[in-house]
Amino acid sequence: MITKDNDYKIAKPKLLKVLEDSNDSNIFSINNGELSGLLIKDIILDPFDINQCQIDGCHFVNVNFNNNSMEKAEIVDCMFDNCDFSNINLSSSNIHRTMFNNCKFVGTDFGDGHFKNVIVTEAVGKYANLSYTNLKMVLFDSCNMENAYFNNATLEHFFIENCNLKKTEFFNTTLKNIDLSTNNLEDLRLSGKELEDAIVSLGQTIDLAKFLGVKIKEENGL
Repeated sequence: MITKDNDYKIAKPKLLKVLEDSNDSNIFSINNGELSGLLIKDIILDPFDINQCQIDGCHFVNVNFNNNSMEKAEIVDCMFDNCDFSNINLSSSNIHRTMFNNCKFVGTDFGDGHFKNVIVTEAVGKYANLSYTNLKMVLFDSCNMENAYFNNATLEHFFIENCNLKKTEFFNTTLKNIDLSTNNLEDLRLSGKELEDAIVSLGQTIDLAKFLGVKIKEENGL
Protein backbone atom coordinates (compact mmCIF):
# COMPACT_ATOMS: atom_id res chain seq x y z
CA MET A 1 0.00 0.00 0.00
CA ILE A 2 1.04 3.61 -0.57
CA THR A 3 -0.20 5.95 2.13
CA LYS A 4 -1.29 9.47 1.14
CA ASP A 5 -2.83 10.50 4.44
CA ASN A 6 -3.88 8.99 7.71
CA ASP A 7 -7.08 7.44 6.38
CA TYR A 8 -6.62 6.37 2.76
CA LYS A 9 -4.19 4.11 0.96
CA ILE A 10 -3.66 3.46 -2.73
CA ALA A 11 -3.18 -0.23 -3.53
CA LYS A 12 -0.22 -1.31 -5.65
CA PRO A 13 -0.55 -3.75 -8.57
CA LYS A 14 -0.51 -7.44 -7.70
CA LEU A 15 2.05 -8.75 -10.17
CA LEU A 16 3.32 -12.30 -10.36
CA LYS A 17 6.96 -12.66 -9.35
CA VAL A 18 7.80 -14.35 -12.66
CA LEU A 19 6.30 -13.01 -15.88
CA GLU A 20 6.48 -14.62 -19.31
CA ASP A 21 8.74 -12.53 -21.57
CA SER A 22 7.35 -11.40 -24.92
CA ASN A 23 8.58 -8.90 -27.49
CA ASP A 24 6.11 -9.70 -30.27
CA SER A 25 4.79 -6.45 -31.77
CA ASN A 26 1.62 -8.26 -32.84
CA ILE A 27 0.89 -9.53 -29.32
CA PHE A 28 -2.58 -7.96 -29.04
CA SER A 29 -3.87 -9.49 -32.28
CA ILE A 30 -2.31 -12.88 -31.55
CA ASN A 31 -4.07 -13.06 -28.18
CA ASN A 32 -7.34 -11.45 -29.31
CA GLY A 33 -6.75 -8.57 -26.94
CA GLU A 34 -6.42 -10.73 -23.80
CA LEU A 35 -3.04 -10.48 -22.08
CA SER A 36 -2.11 -11.97 -18.72
CA GLY A 37 1.15 -12.45 -16.81
CA LEU A 38 3.43 -11.01 -19.52
CA LEU A 39 6.53 -8.85 -19.54
CA ILE A 40 6.48 -6.81 -22.76
CA LYS A 41 9.35 -4.45 -23.50
CA ASP A 42 11.23 -2.38 -26.07
CA ILE A 43 8.75 -2.59 -28.96
CA ILE A 44 6.43 -0.54 -31.12
CA LEU A 45 3.14 -2.40 -31.30
CA ASP A 46 1.61 -3.20 -34.67
CA PRO A 47 -1.60 -1.31 -35.52
CA PHE A 48 -4.70 -2.70 -33.81
CA ASP A 49 -8.24 -1.63 -32.97
CA ILE A 50 -9.50 -3.91 -30.22
CA ASN A 51 -12.65 -3.08 -28.30
CA GLN A 52 -12.86 -4.33 -24.69
CA CYS A 53 -9.33 -5.75 -24.52
CA GLN A 54 -8.38 -7.29 -21.16
CA ILE A 55 -4.93 -6.85 -19.64
CA ASP A 56 -4.21 -8.49 -16.29
CA GLY A 57 -0.97 -8.72 -14.32
CA CYS A 58 1.34 -7.44 -17.09
CA HIS A 59 4.44 -5.25 -17.02
CA PHE A 60 5.11 -3.02 -20.05
CA VAL A 61 8.54 -1.39 -20.39
CA ASN A 62 9.41 1.09 -23.15
CA VAL A 63 6.40 0.11 -25.27
CA ASN A 64 4.92 2.43 -27.91
CA PHE A 65 1.20 1.78 -28.33
CA ASN A 66 1.40 3.49 -31.72
CA ASN A 67 -1.87 5.48 -31.90
CA ASN A 68 -3.95 2.31 -31.54
CA SER A 69 -7.49 2.05 -30.19
CA MET A 70 -8.28 0.34 -26.87
CA GLU A 71 -11.79 1.57 -26.16
CA LYS A 72 -13.48 -0.02 -23.12
CA ALA A 73 -10.25 -1.71 -22.02
CA GLU A 74 -10.04 -3.58 -18.71
CA ILE A 75 -6.59 -3.02 -17.19
CA VAL A 76 -5.91 -4.58 -13.78
CA ASP A 77 -2.74 -5.15 -11.75
CA CYS A 78 -0.39 -3.74 -14.39
CA MET A 79 2.73 -1.60 -14.50
CA PHE A 80 3.74 0.67 -17.38
CA ASP A 81 7.26 2.15 -17.45
CA ASN A 82 8.38 4.61 -20.14
CA CYS A 83 5.44 3.78 -22.39
CA ASP A 84 3.86 6.00 -25.04
CA PHE A 85 0.04 6.14 -25.17
CA SER A 86 -0.13 9.37 -27.18
CA ASN A 87 -3.36 9.92 -29.13
CA ILE A 88 -4.76 6.52 -28.13
CA ASN A 89 -8.48 5.97 -27.60
CA LEU A 90 -8.86 4.53 -24.09
CA SER A 91 -12.31 5.97 -23.52
CA SER A 92 -14.77 4.14 -21.26
CA SER A 93 -11.94 2.00 -19.86
CA ASN A 94 -11.65 0.54 -16.36
CA ILE A 95 -8.16 0.82 -14.88
CA HIS A 96 -7.55 -0.68 -11.42
CA ARG A 97 -4.45 -1.25 -9.26
CA THR A 98 -2.16 0.05 -11.99
CA MET A 99 0.97 2.23 -12.04
CA PHE A 100 2.20 4.47 -14.85
CA ASN A 101 5.76 5.77 -14.51
CA ASN A 102 7.34 8.23 -16.94
CA CYS A 103 4.72 7.59 -19.62
CA LYS A 104 3.35 9.83 -22.37
CA PHE A 105 -0.39 10.52 -22.62
CA VAL A 106 -0.33 13.41 -25.10
CA GLY A 107 -3.86 13.70 -26.49
CA THR A 108 -4.91 10.36 -24.96
CA ASP A 109 -8.65 9.92 -24.53
CA PHE A 110 -9.61 8.49 -21.10
CA GLY A 111 -13.08 10.04 -21.21
CA ASP A 112 -15.99 8.29 -19.46
CA GLY A 113 -13.54 5.92 -17.79
CA HIS A 114 -13.02 4.60 -14.26
CA PHE A 115 -9.70 4.82 -12.41
CA LYS A 116 -9.34 3.13 -9.03
CA ASN A 117 -6.09 2.65 -7.11
CA VAL A 118 -4.04 4.21 -9.93
CA ILE A 119 -0.68 5.96 -9.56
CA VAL A 120 0.69 8.19 -12.33
CA THR A 121 4.20 9.62 -11.86
CA GLU A 122 6.34 11.85 -14.08
CA ALA A 123 3.92 11.58 -17.00
CA VAL A 124 3.47 13.98 -19.91
CA GLY A 125 -0.29 14.31 -20.29
CA LYS A 126 -0.71 17.44 -22.38
CA TYR A 127 -4.18 17.66 -23.93
CA ALA A 128 -5.19 14.34 -22.30
CA ASN A 129 -8.95 13.95 -21.90
CA LEU A 130 -10.25 12.75 -18.53
CA SER A 131 -13.66 14.37 -18.82
CA TYR A 132 -16.58 12.49 -17.27
CA THR A 133 -14.06 10.10 -15.71
CA ASN A 134 -14.44 8.65 -12.20
CA LEU A 135 -11.12 8.93 -10.35
CA LYS A 136 -11.10 7.15 -6.98
CA MET A 137 -7.94 6.57 -4.94
CA VAL A 138 -5.77 8.12 -7.64
CA LEU A 139 -2.43 9.94 -7.43
CA PHE A 140 -0.86 12.19 -10.07
CA ASP A 141 2.70 13.08 -9.02
CA SER A 142 5.15 15.31 -10.91
CA CYS A 143 3.17 15.22 -14.17
CA ASN A 144 2.83 17.77 -16.94
CA MET A 145 -0.94 17.98 -17.48
CA GLU A 146 -0.93 21.28 -19.33
CA ASN A 147 -4.10 21.83 -21.37
CA ALA A 148 -5.60 18.55 -20.11
CA TYR A 149 -9.35 18.14 -19.55
CA PHE A 150 -10.92 17.04 -16.25
CA ASN A 151 -14.36 18.48 -17.04
CA ASN A 152 -17.36 16.88 -15.32
CA ALA A 153 -15.06 14.37 -13.62
CA THR A 154 -15.74 12.74 -10.26
CA LEU A 155 -12.80 12.96 -7.85
CA GLU A 156 -12.84 10.82 -4.71
CA HIS A 157 -9.70 10.53 -2.56
CA PHE A 158 -7.83 12.16 -5.44
CA PHE A 159 -4.27 13.41 -4.91
CA ILE A 160 -2.32 15.66 -7.26
CA GLU A 161 1.17 16.87 -6.37
CA ASN A 162 3.93 18.85 -8.10
CA CYS A 163 2.05 18.88 -11.39
CA ASN A 164 1.84 21.47 -14.14
CA LEU A 165 -1.86 22.32 -14.48
CA LYS A 166 -1.38 25.35 -16.70
CA LYS A 167 -4.53 25.91 -18.79
CA THR A 168 -5.99 22.63 -17.50
CA GLU A 169 -9.79 22.52 -17.48
CA PHE A 170 -11.87 21.51 -14.45
CA PHE A 171 -15.29 22.82 -15.49
CA ASN A 172 -18.09 21.29 -13.36
CA THR A 173 -15.61 19.19 -11.37
CA THR A 174 -15.65 19.83 -7.63
CA LEU A 175 -12.21 20.24 -6.06
CA LYS A 176 -13.47 20.20 -2.48
CA ASN A 177 -10.79 19.07 0.01
CA ILE A 178 -8.27 18.46 -2.79
CA ASP A 179 -4.81 19.85 -2.02
CA LEU A 180 -3.63 21.86 -5.02
CA SER A 181 -0.94 23.74 -3.13
CA THR A 182 2.11 22.16 -4.81
CA ASN A 183 0.86 22.49 -8.39
CA ASN A 184 1.22 25.14 -11.08
CA LEU A 185 -2.28 26.64 -11.43
CA GLU A 186 -1.42 29.32 -13.97
CA ASP A 187 -4.37 30.10 -16.26
CA LEU A 188 -6.41 27.27 -14.72
CA ARG A 189 -9.70 26.96 -16.59
CA LEU A 190 -12.90 26.70 -14.57
CA SER A 191 -15.86 28.85 -13.58
CA GLY A 192 -14.76 29.40 -9.97
CA LYS A 193 -17.40 27.41 -8.10
CA GLU A 194 -15.26 24.28 -8.50
CA LEU A 195 -12.66 25.76 -6.12
CA GLU A 196 -14.97 25.90 -3.11
CA ASP A 197 -13.15 24.30 -0.13
CA ALA A 198 -10.12 23.37 -2.26
CA ILE A 199 -6.73 23.69 -0.57
CA VAL A 200 -4.30 26.19 -2.13
CA SER A 201 -1.18 28.03 -1.05
CA LEU A 202 -1.04 31.73 -0.26
CA GLY A 203 1.06 32.36 -3.35
CA GLN A 204 -1.49 30.64 -5.61
CA THR A 205 -4.18 33.14 -4.66
CA ILE A 206 -2.67 35.53 -7.21
CA ASP A 207 -3.31 33.04 -10.02
CA LEU A 208 -6.80 32.34 -8.64
CA ALA A 209 -7.77 35.91 -7.73
CA LYS A 210 -10.16 36.30 -10.67
CA PHE A 211 -12.15 33.31 -9.42
CA LEU A 212 -12.12 34.49 -5.81
CA GLY A 213 -13.54 37.91 -6.63
CA VAL A 214 -10.58 39.87 -5.27
CA LYS A 215 -8.11 42.34 -6.76
CA ILE A 216 -4.40 42.16 -6.06
CA LYS A 217 -2.91 45.54 -5.21
CA GLU A 218 0.59 46.13 -6.53
CA GLU A 219 3.05 48.66 -5.16
CA ASN A 220 2.27 51.19 -7.91
CA GLY A 221 -1.51 50.73 -7.77
CA LEU A 222 -4.00 48.14 -9.09
